[in-house]
Amino acid sequence: GAVLVEHYSVAEHCVHVSHTTPPHLAYQGLMHDWPEYVLQDFNRPTKHQCPDYLRLEELNWRVGAPVLGLPLVLPPEVKIADEMVYRAERRSGIMCPLPAHDAYFDGPVARVKILALAPNAARALFLARYHELRA
Repeated sequence: GAVLVEHYSVAEHCVHVSHTTPPHLAYQGLMHDWPEYVLQDFNRPTKHQCPDYLRLEELNWRVGAPVLGLPLVLPPEVKIADEMVYRAERRSGIMCPLPAHDAYFDGPVARVKILALAPNAARALFLARYHELRA
């Protein structure tokens, strides 16, 4: 994360990650940030400065993952897809540049179109993808 110059939903981000992962991991890509729905998302630099937030995120993951049909540890391909989408988001112009070099900025970029959908539209996109993957 970085400072947003307009609204950008975790739901839209997760849909993009689900399209960037290998097909057999698409559901895990879609659901990879579900604790942020419960806890509220913070930008990446802030989150890593808050060990208590990271513990809460991990606790939520351990409790909820089995209920959602997710593994306790996501495969590395999901993290790679997440970082690729992050880079696409950074390059799209929806985020202000961070003052210091962002180590996550370098590397492959996902081929996704960042739409910065309104919350209801992002929710609808997420739910459509969820139903597609769970059918």
